[in-house]
Amino acid sequence: MFRFIFGDAGAGKSRYIYQKLSADAVQNPHQRYFLFVPEQNTLHAQQEIIRQSPVHGMLNLDVLSFQLLAYRVMEELGISGPVLLDDISKAILIRKAVLECAGDLQVYGKKKDAGGFISQLRTIITEFYQYGITAEDLKAAEEKASGRLLKGKLGDLRRIYENFTARLKGGLSVPEEMPALLLKSIARSSLLKDAVIVFDGFTGFTPVQLKILEHILSSAADVSFAVTIDPKAAPYRRNPGRAGISDLYWLSRETIAKVSEAAERNGISRSEDVILQRSRPRPAVRVVAASDPVDEVRYLVRDIRERALLQDVPYRRMAVAVTDPAIYREILRREMTRVGIPWFMDTAADSSGSPAVEMIRAALSVITEGYEFNEVIRYLRNPLKLAESDSRERTDLLENHLRAAGIRGRERVRAALQESGLSMEEVFRLHDALREADTLAGKTDALLHYYEESGISVMTKTLTARLESRGMEREAEEIRRVTEQIPLLFARLCAVLGEERISMRDFARLTEAGFADLKAGMLPARVDMLQVGDLRRSRFDDIDILYIMGANEGLLPSAVSGGGIFTDREREEIARVSLELAPDDKTDSCIQLFYLYMIMHKPSHEIVVTYADEGRDGRGRKPSEVTDRLRKGRYHGFRPASFMTTADAAQPAVTYEDALSGLA
Repeated sequence: MFRFIFGDAGAGKSRYIYQKLSADAVQNPHQRYFLFVPEQNTLHAQQEIIRQSPVHGMLNLDVLSFQLLAYRVMEELGISGPVLLDDISKAILIRKAVLECAGDLQVYGKKKDAGGFISQLRTIITEFYQYGITAEDLKAAEEKASGRLLKGKLGDLRRIYENFTARLKGGLSVPEEMPALLLKSIARSSLLKDAVIVFDGFTGFTPVQLKILEHILSSAADVSFAVTIDPKAAPYRRNPGRAGISDLYWLSRETIAKVSEAAERNGISRSEDVILQRSRPRPAVRVVAASDPVDEVRYLVRDIRERALLQDVPYRRMAVAVTDPAIYREILRREMTRVGIPWFMDTAADSSGSPAVEMIRAALSVITEGYEFNEVIRYLRNPLKLAESDSRERTDLLENHLRAAGIRGRERVRAALQESGLSMEEVFRLHDALREADTLAGKTDALLHYYEESGISVMTKTLTARLESRGMEREAEEIRRVTEQIPLLFARLCAVLGEERISMRDFARLTEAGFADLKAGMLPARVDMLQVGDLRRSRFDDIDILYIMGANEGLLPSAVSGGGIFTDREREEIARVSLELAPDDKTDSCIQLFYLYMIMHKPSHEIVVTYADEGRDGRGRKPSEVTDRLRKGRYHGFRPASFMTTADAAQPAVTYEDALSGLA
C-alpha cells in the first residue's frame, strides 16, 4: 500500500512527517519505521526526529538515504562495501582516461587540455551513473545517432567512460554507483520487509532509484511520498510534452506519475492521500533596485546590521541566497568584514585563491614550459615567495631583464637569478627528481619533498598570521584549510594511480586536475552567524528573513553557458533513441524556478529581493522576470511587493554606537 502526502511549499509536510513518525514509533515499538531523505539532508532529519520524539530517541525509527540503504543492505548480506572515490580522485582518473584515449578521440582530442573540460566530463559521467547508462548503451546510441558531431561525441565519451570504469576495480567505486550496487542485492534483503516508510525532500527520482522503489514498494507494509504541490492544482494531471515544463508543479507531477506507474507495475494499491494546507500566510516581499553589485551588497549589509542592532533579530535568523556567488563573494567578504557582521558562506573554499597551490602549479609550469620567463616570474611573484622585504624590487628588475633579453631555459634562467640575488633552487631540484622518477608514485614523492623543502607550510603560517593581524580571519582560515589538503591530494594520486609509468607533462596535467577539485569546507565560528549560500544548492531552515541577491535576467534563473558536453538539441535526439539523461537547459530553468518557489516559503516574516541596474563592467542589466512579477503581485499567490531603490534608503551604516543612541 502506498499514498502521497500533498502540500504546497510552506504547508508543513516535513513537520507533519517528523511528528507522526515519532509518535507512531513510540506507540508501536515492534514496528520498524524508516524515513528516506536526500543524502545531504540525513543529519538534519536525524536531529529533527530526535528533537520531536516524545522519548528523544530513535529505537525503531531510522533515517536513511539511498546511499545509506546500500551500506545497510551490504552489511546485512555480508557484502564488503566499496571504497568510494571523492571528486578529486574521480577528476584524476578521468584526466588519466582522457590522456590514454587522446589518440582515438575524434571530437575532444584537441580539447583535452581546455579549462573546465575535466569538470564537464565528471558531470556527464555522474549522469551516466545516476541514470544507469553503460558503455554499451552509449555505443547503441552512437550507432543510432544521425548527426556526425553527435556520433563523434558519443564515441569519444564511450571510450573515456570505458577506460574510467575499467579502473574501478579492487573494491573502488564512486558514490553515484551506489544505487546501482544496491539494485543488485536489494531483492535478497529483508531490512525493509513489512516496514513503514516515508520519503521526504525528494523532487524526483532517477531511473535507477525508481527501480529500487519498485523493490521497496513490494517489500514494505506502507510507503508514503511527500510531494510539493498545491492539492487544488489537480496533482494527478500530467502535462506531457515540452509545453508541460512551464507548469510550476511539472517536476512534482512527473514524480507522482512515475511513482504511480512503478506501484501499478507491481500491483501495489494506493490508499487515501494526505492533504496538507498552508497554515501561515506567505511572507511579505520587498524588491530593491541598486545601481551596481557593490551598491547592492552595501544596502544588504546596512539592512542586516540595522535589523540585528535595532530590531534585535539574531543573525542566525537571517540568510542570504546569492544567485551567482562568483559575482558577489569578494564584495560580500569586504563589506561584511568592514561593518563587522559575523557571517558564514556555506560553499567550500576552492584552491584558486591559495598561494600554496598556486606556487606548486607555477613550479610545475616552469618545468614543463622550459623555464619560459613568464612562468618564472609567475613563480617568483607568488605571495609566499615575496615575503622578504626587498624581493619584490629584485623580482621587478629580473622581469625587465628576462623580457628584454628574451631569456629562457634552465641554465640561462639560473644565471640570471644568481645575478639578481634571487633563487629557485628548490624548483631545479624538483625538476631533477621528477626526471629520475618513472612512476606516478615516484613523481608524487618528489613533489611532496618539494612541498616540504620549500617551506610552503611554514610560509603559509606566516602569511595567515599576517592576515589575521589585519582582521582577515576568514581569508586566513580558507588559505590554511586548502593548504592542509595538499598532502592529502598527493596521497590520492598515489592511491589511484601509484605504480603507473607517466611522463612529466602528463603528471602535471593530473596534478592540475586534482587541484581544480581541491576544496576545503568551512565551519561556522560561532552559533549566531549570518548564513550566505548559493540559491541553487544551499539549505535554509528556521529563518525569519531571507535576502535573495542578484535577481537579474540571466541569473534568476541562471542562464545557460552553452559550455556543456551536449546541446539541448543533442539531448533531445539522445532521448529519441531511448537514452534518458538529466534535464536539458530549458527544463533546468523551469526546475530552478520551482526550487526558488520552495525557498521563498522558508522565511516566516519577509523576503528582500535585490538586483543591480548595471554590472561591474558598467553594462546595463535588466531585472529578472520573477522580480517584475513579484512587484505586480503575479507570482504564485505572493502579495504585490513593495519597491524601493538604494538611493531611497541611503544612510550611513549602523554602528554599535548608533544602535545604543537609537535605544536610548
